Amino acid sequence: MKEVEYRSQARILDMESYFVLRRLTIGAYPIFAALEMDLDIPDEVRKHPILRQLEISTIDLLIISNVSSFLVI
Repeated sequence: MKEVEYRSQARILDMESYFVLRRLTIGAYPIFAALEMDLDIPDEVRKHPILRQLEISTIDLLIISNVSSFLVI
């Protein structure tokens, strides 16, 4: 797992690399899949570029919220 490897090396990622990695490790994709299970959404709708970007933006907000909770004094 890359996140563990980077932490063990005390490696600090640039912001874009951090977001790319964190999108995969925050656990949002399995939650989205579980929420969509009972919905009858066609694949062409689920895979539409606008919805994919909305999904990424939602995950990015989760990441920002998660990181900002550590920064509050």
